[in-house]
Amino acid sequence: MVEAAATYLNTYVRGGPPRSRDVTLTLEHDYFQMLCRRNKKPSATSVKRWWAVIKRPLDDTNVYSIMHLVRRALLDWPKMGASIAKMAEKEFVLARKEKLRRKRVEAQAARKLKKQRALEGMQNGIAVGSARTQSSVKKCHVKKASH
Repeated sequence: MVEAAATYLNTYVRGGPPRSRDVTLTLEHDYFQMLCRRNKKPSATSVKRWWAVIKRPLDDTNVYSIMHLVRRALLDWPKMGASIAKMAEKEFVLARKEKLRRKRVEAQAARKLKKQRALEGMQNGIAVGSARTQSSVKKCHVKKASH
C-alpha cells in the first residue's frame, strides 16, 4: 500500500520519479565576470524574495536559476548581496537561539520530572496505611546503662 501511494505521488503529483539530491553543475569559464553594476538599494520585499529562492534545496530544475541569482547578488548588485547576508545571519541567529531555548526547556522538564518521581517515591514509601507506618516492631530502643 505504501509503495503504491509513493508510486502514485511520483507519477501523477510530482510528475516523474524522485530527483536525485546530487547535482552536478558545469559553469562557463567567464561565469563570474561582472556584466553590469547596480548601485541601487534593494527593497525589503525583493531581498526576501531573492533569499527565499536562493535558500531552496538545489535540484536539476532550479540549480541554474539559483546560481544566476547568486552571481547577480554577489557581483552585479553588491547591496543586494549584503542585504541577503544580513537576512541569512538573522535567520541563523534566530535558529541558534531557538535551539538553545528548546534545549533549556527540555532540561527544565527533565529536572521537573525527576523531582516529581522522587517526591512520588517518598510519598509511596511513607503513605498512610503502609507497612512501614503500621509496623509493630519498635525501631528505636532505649538503651539502659548496665552497671
